[in-house]
This record gives sequence, structure tokens and C-alpha cells, in this order.
Amino acid sequence: MGKAAELSEFDRGQIVMARRLGTSIAETVRLDNAPCHKVRFVWEWFEEHTDEFHLMSWPPNSPDLNPMEHIWDVMERQLRAQTPPCPNISTLRDRCLDIWYNLSPVMYQKLVASMPRRVVAVLKAKGGATHY
Repeated sequence: MGKAAELSEFDRGQIVMARRLGTSIAETVRLDNAPCHKVRFVWEWFEEHTDEFHLMSWPPNSPDLNPMEHIWDVMERQLRAQTPPCPNISTLRDRCLDIWYNLSPVMYQKLVASMPRRVVAVLKAKGGATHY
């Protein structure tokens, strides 16, 4: 089996998003202090591969700085707007993938463009909640 076939749907989605943005998912890695990101072997792996990635530190509990939170919200609203409701997990999966692959490239570009404003808002709020 080829490498592309071994990727999860989520990984393939990230690649699609990176291509739409004209970037590479391998350029920057953001660890958001989630428990799975703080495990020693994860940090050791990144230390061994520092020449391959730019590792960004990220404040914990910072959804305002995470554009994926906005994407999840858009996807959830689109999913909830569909009728009839999903009768089973297979239909739910198919609908989620359909929404994911049809998200607007303009939305991604706006999210990336909003990052400097988001950072300023979080700094101004001293890490507290913002309108994002």
C-alpha cells in the first residue's frame, strides 16, 4: 500500500488545507499543551528532529489562537443544519467528510490572515477570552 493510502482522513484533510493555503504542514508544528503533547517521548522526538520543523510554543487553553476551533464550529453548524439528522455513524462520517472537503479556501485564508489580530487581542486580554 502507498503512503497516501496509509494517511487518516484527518491527515489528508490537513494536507488539502495546507495546499489550499500554499504552505506545507511540515513547516510549522504547534503544540498546544494538551496532555498528549506534554509527554516526554513527544518532546524527545521533536528534539531529535529540530532541523525538520519549526516548533511553536503555544499557551494552554487558547482556543482564540486556534483556527481549527473556528473550523470545527463551522462544520458543526453545517452538520446541524442538515435534515434529516444522521441515522447512523456511517452517515455522520460521510457528511462530516463532505463538509470538510468542501470548506471554502477563502475561509482558510481569512483565518490565517486573522492570526495577527487574534494574537494582539489575546495579549490585550492578558490571556483571557476575546471576541474570537
